[in-house]
Amino acid sequence: MPNAPKNALKGWTTDQARHRQLARIESTIRLSRQLARHPIRPGPAAQAGIFSGGMCYVLVNALEASLDHTRWHIGGHLGVVISTATALLAGVVVYRRWPYKTYSKKVSGMLAAYEPLDVDAFRAIQAVAESGSLGSEEILEWITREREEIRRRSAQTEALSRDPATRLPFLRKRP
Repeated sequence: MPNAPKNALKGWTTDQARHRQLARIESTIRLSRQLARHPIRPGPAAQAGIFSGGMCYVLVNALEASLDHTRWHIGGHLGVVISTATALLAGVVVYRRWPYKTYSKKVSGMLAAYEPLDVDAFRAIQAVAESGSLGSEEILEWITREREEIRRRSAQTEALSRDPATRLPFLRKRP
């Protein structure tokens, strides 16, 4: 399998994938903190609904404008009404089907999908989450400890790769 992906084994997570997951969790927490300061606080589902509604509005208006000189052209204000209704419908459908309505639910889902190296610290975070008092500071501290664990583990791997015994060629015994 020369073209097989590096993490072809099911359930196998590389250090690079762990770094990406931790970065996503951290950026989600930081984004939720930034949005908490604004008077209008749209969650992930609301943002997706607004974006999809806006895109739908633009696309329907562009389609209507491209049909300007055909028999399918909708004249007057009816085109604006149709594009507005389509945009609202698209926004509501996306909002209702979006998996995470709030950022705390999104972070919880991302943590549930994460495969930790420091299992004890992860269990401590889970215990705090079950009590209902998990804050973003505790998660950010855990992310820092998890990154240190990844660095420590990769340093051990690098030390093994520099060991001359591990670089010896594999000899196959022939019958």
